[in-house]
Amino acid sequence: MHSIPAYIAGCQGVGDSWTRQTPLLGRVKRLDFIIDTKILWKEASIRGSLEKLGVSKIDTLFVHAPDSSTPLAEQAANFDIFYRDGLFSKLGLCNYSPETLSEWLAIASDKKDIKPSVFQGQYNVLYRHYETTLFPLLREHGIPFIVTSPLAGGFLTGNVTFAETPRQLDGTRFGVSEGNMLRPLFRGWYDKPGVHNVVKRSRSLQGEYGVSSLAEPATRWLLFHSEIGGTDAVAMILQKNLTLFVFL
Repeated sequence: MHSIPAYIAGCQGVGDSWTRQTPLLGRVKRLDFIIDTKILWKEASIRGSLEKLGVSKIDTLFVHAPDSSTPLAEQAANFDIFYRDGLFSKLGLCNYSPETLSEWLAIASDKKDIKPSVFQGQYNVLYRHYETTLFPLLREHGIPFIVTSPLAGGFLTGNVTFAETPRQLDGTRFGVSEGNMLRPLFRGWYDKPGVHNVVKRSRSLQGEYGVSSLAEPATRWLLFHSEIGGTDAVAMILQKNLTLFVFL
């Protein structure tokens, strides 16, 4: 399960759901149940997450984004301290540029710090620039890629293109409700005439190819025709706040 309050901002009940679910995860005493967490940069964020989960250590600590106010070498050194303190087993990065990831790997190699060993990022049939900028670097260093937004935040389902009123998008990344921090990002990436035309064209071909849902061809492309594979994985939302990781 992959769950934080801000992922579906403005969606009624998500924050309460996250508050209830987080402590329960730490109570599951199974060897095959892996708990990861995602934080910003501060030690308080790491320890606060562990406290809410009710565990002393998690498997992968994902860093949500770079800290532009702190030199990269200092960031790498700080996370190495947390690693040596036994707070996590693997370090994952999210939303870092290939250049920054490359620099971090070089610093970690030189200073003997823990190296990032997992990368999580957005990838789908509409968002593919990682294929030429990031994937070669990941392959070189044997770093798995975990796909987020495989359906472009829901855009590839057609829900945005064919919405008749703004209220139909409430509870989504494209919703107009107050407090939706993700709306400017996702609308900036996908809410464009040319991208809407792609979705409309897909809808027009549904009957010809016997496709029941617009999400189906987007998912099939990702699983069978994209540039991911091997140890990579896809994070697919099954419900509003439940994510399944499909390992390839």
